[in-house]
Amino acid sequence: MKNLVIQLFRGSQTRSWAKYSVPLLVIVGWTVLIYEFYPEIDIVNLAMTYLLANVIIAVYYGQGPSIVSSIASVLAFDYLFVNPRFHLTVDNARFWITFSVMFTVTLVTGRLTVQSRRSAEKALAAEMEAERERVISSLLSSVSHDLRTPLTSISGAAETLLSQESRVSPEDRRHLLQAIDEESSRLSRLVEKILQITKIESGNIQARKEINSLEEVVGSALHRSDSILKGRKITTEIPGELCAPLDALLMEQVLVNLLENAVRYTPQGSPIDILASKAGEEVTVQISDRGPGISAKHRSQIFEKFYRIEKGASWGSGLGLAICHGIIQAHQGRIGVRDREGGGSVFYFSLPVGGKIA
Repeated sequence: MKNLVIQLFRGSQTRSWAKYSVPLLVIVGWTVLIYEFYPEIDIVNLAMTYLLANVIIAVYYGQGPSIVSSIASVLAFDYLFVNPRFHLTVDNARFWITFSVMFTVTLVTGRLTVQSRRSAEKALAAEMEAERERVISSLLSSVSHDLRTPLTSISGAAETLLSQESRVSPEDRRHLLQAIDEESSRLSRLVEKILQITKIESGNIQARKEINSLEEVVGSALHRSDSILKGRKITTEIPGELCAPLDALLMEQVLVNLLENAVRYTPQGSPIDILASKAGEEVTVQISDRGPGISAKHRSQIFEKFYRIEKGASWGSGLGLAICHGIIQAHQGRIGVRDREGGGSVFYFSLPVGGKIA
């Protein structure tokens, strides 16, 4: 008993008192309820109802609160229902057995509950660790080729310039420098995606929303995508007055990723259309391409990490659309893809216009 009191005292220091007050209120409310039916209900059945209440409290609140509620139940049961009533004394020895059983069952149930929770927490921690290792392994496997490709190009171009400087014509020099610039940009985008997906996975990505013009956000995204949109006709249809609460930098990244995706999986030089509109309490942005489209079997997985549709040599890292999905979720929005009439795909995302401003 001494150990139980010490454990209860320690528990009260580390837990919120609400965890103890709620079970006590449950016992008080239950006592008031069954008192109305006494003596129609047999006293043994009354004891069983207290036992049931304490078992439920033990399951939901753990051992400490269940001990408190068990003591309160014994006192209430003795004082209100056991002769002599309204005294904390017991004439019949069998009721001491009832009290002992109630207290013991509650104690055992509470201890088993605590052990079960600890086992569940350990299992969850092990599962999370295994998932973390799987993500890291998948990430390394997915991006290793994508990292080596631009690095190899940069290294090769730089080595040519250094070792054959005197024999490289001005035109070849310009091509080599251009290759270094393009591959450096490609490498930078990949590193940025890795950092972003890491933030999303850790839950550290937060949308700092402000009222922004969608026309300006799209314009900034197009400017950032100049290098990958060369030779493409881009058509935009965005009302100048259309605004929404959003994080401009994050939303630009969504648009950049969707544009890069459209370029990667569509014929060279094919046009891309960007349309923004408002319907009800949502604004929707659509990016339409003239590619081969996406079959139904891929649509449910296309926004998952590392998922790729094999359409050619340049498949990407499988992170861009997953990043889009994470950012749109941070905005309490939705994102999807559908077929474009006449061929191609339409990637779209919708944002609530009444979202909370940071």
